[in-house]
Amino acid sequence: MSKPIYVFNGKDITNLFCFQVRDVARIIAGKELVTFPTAVGMFGASDTYKTMREVENTLWAENAEYIADRYYEEMAAKSEKAQAISDLPKKSDTV
Repeated sequence: MSKPIYVFNGKDITNLFCFQVRDVARIIAGKELVTFPTAVGMFGASDTYKTMREVENTLWAENAEYIADRYYEEMAAKSEKAQAISDLPKKSDTV
């Protein structure tokens, strides 16, 4: 038997964790009209996924829809930040 990757309170939650990633990726794939592997990559690159990997916070135990909502909140916040930065005056605009 292989060593567990994700453990919470002494129990192996690796399968549960992987099922959650699968389910969240399915939601993303459906909403974004991308392939499942692309959706896995999108989610895997997110801070939401990084937070989920910190098993002590139990985000992995929430339902997939809740986790997907956190992902979309993160993406919206990043989009707003990027828009705010692009709205700043350019160096050439201030001269």
